[in-house]
Amino acid sequence: MNIFKRFYIACRRFGRRRGYGIHPPFAYDLITDVIYGRYAYYAYDDLRKLCGAIPGNLPRYPRRVNELLFRLVNRFQPELVVEVGTGSGLSMCYMAAAKKNARYVTIDTIRHDEVAALLGNTSVEYRTVSNGNGGLFQNFSSINLLHMAHTSDYETVWEEALLHASPESLFLVEGIYDSKLKRDWWKRVVADDRTGITFDLYEIGLVFFDKSRPKQHFKA
Repeated sequence: MNIFKRFYIACRRFGRRRGYGIHPPFAYDLITDVIYGRYAYYAYDDLRKLCGAIPGNLPRYPRRVNELLFRLVNRFQPELVVEVGTGSGLSMCYMAAAKKNARYVTIDTIRHDEVAALLGNTSVEYRTVSNGNGGLFQNFSSINLLHMAHTSDYETVWEEALLHASPESLFLVEGIYDSKLKRDWWKRVVADDRTGITFDLYEIGLVFFDKSRPKQHFKA
């Protein structure tokens, strides 16, 4: 992202970093303790060293976003983490480092040897599927955490994933501002009666499904 655009966005959202104007305890705690948490986790140094181990042409997040994924897994402690759109493999490495005894599955349409080697040193299951194959989640009853990462087929993936959502599920959506089409689709996700609390973090969106909490949307 252009550095000036990133600075402009950060300035506009600065007040929300400390939870200003955010009243529900769940949202306030998530924003202050997790989304903008500054604790120096033990695994960060080792994870940062992985960046040079993979090709630079593969899609990846800025480090701050990968570290957020780590903190989200650390906070919610999911038993099953599924990722669609592996990209560089770094995001899954960050998530897998946050909870050692969970199951991690990453799915992509292209298998890269360098990424396979990187993930081969972890507990991650790396799957390759055909475009438009469907049945991505057929072996899962429910998904605790879904990372919809570097995939252009996000609408189809989303609809299939919804069949495996539970009140305990958290779905992470990459690139919610990537294009007008995706921005419009994200607005529909936020308004959808099937979703609960949602968060717009600019690079990614968070979707919860616990209907015991009032449906609200937050920008942070």
